[in-house]
Amino acid sequence: HWDVRAIVVGLTTLAAILLLNKTRAHKFSLILALIVGSLLVLVTGWEVLLIGELADIPRSVPLPVLPDFSRIAELIVPALSLAILASVVSAGVGQSYPNPDGTIAKPSKDWVGTGAANAISGFFQAIPTTGGLGRTAVNVSAGAKSRWAGIFSALILLLLLATIAGVVEFVPEAALAGMLIYVGYEAINQRRILRDWKTFRAGQVAMVLTFLLTLLIPLHYAVFAGALISLLLYLITASMDLNLVELVPVGEGRFEEREVPAEFPSNQATVLMVYGPTYFAAVQTLEKKLPSVEATENAVIMLDIRGRETSDAAFFAWLERSAKDHGAAG
Repeated sequence: HWDVRAIVVGLTTLAAILLLNKTRAHKFSLILALIVGSLLVLVTGWEVLLIGELADIPRSVPLPVLPDFSRIAELIVPALSLAILASVVSAGVGQSYPNPDGTIAKPSKDWVGTGAANAISGFFQAIPTTGGLGRTAVNVSAGAKSRWAGIFSALILLLLLATIAGVVEFVPEAALAGMLIYVGYEAINQRRILRDWKTFRAGQVAMVLTFLLTLLIPLHYAVFAGALISLLLYLITASMDLNLVELVPVGEGRFEEREVPAEFPSNQATVLMVYGPTYFAAVQTLEKKLPSVEATENAVIMLDIRGRETSDAAFFAWLERSAKDHGAAG
């Protein structure tokens, strides 16, 4: 049901952020707005859901504990799923937020950092971690300039646990919701969405489906499903994004690209050039685009695949089969 008091608290927190952003205290607007939302509940005495009612806040720094290695077989599959999800999310955050010098973070280094963090934090009973869009947006909004922001955030969190963990429990959930609404809106890159929408048809489908899934299922499942949808759409697009042209000599060592004939001409050589991927998803499309050999005699077919530095076994299997069939036809 709709709790009007919680909505008022959330909107008050959101309004406080927007107002404080216009003052000299803009770098502290998020934490100050949380205090405003919390004070509103304290002064009015409204009964709204508090952080302490959602989970127990630890009162001390977590101590290292050896994992239960007997559960490896039980947890290996969900661990792999989480690793894939963490990689996808980290890569997405890295693309959304460039480094201060304008460069884009290297996904491989992000993954190494995420893996190291999870390997170490596992000994402290931490939940799996990854590069978070919400946390990154909060850091950027607060004026973070380097990766040290994450280190200092962790140190401050440890300090809070050791000193005022009980106070944190009185922060209203609605105040956090108001802050997250602001952070989520700030994280939306409208120019990039518009650019992707105009340039990539399959990207439109992936974007809409992922957005709808985030509203219907838990976020981590939606992100995972979005990655699978993108992969599937890539394979479909790759299978169609292939073009075949005929290279016709025009003198002085130059060639002209022309439309592929319906049939291979007899008693001459035909040079064909492939544009696009030569993976298994595109093999069927390539086969359909080849001219017919039913009425062809004494001909030579030359397939130019320069620039196709990587192909898979399916393409070479088709090439071998095609050469055998065309050889049998003369």
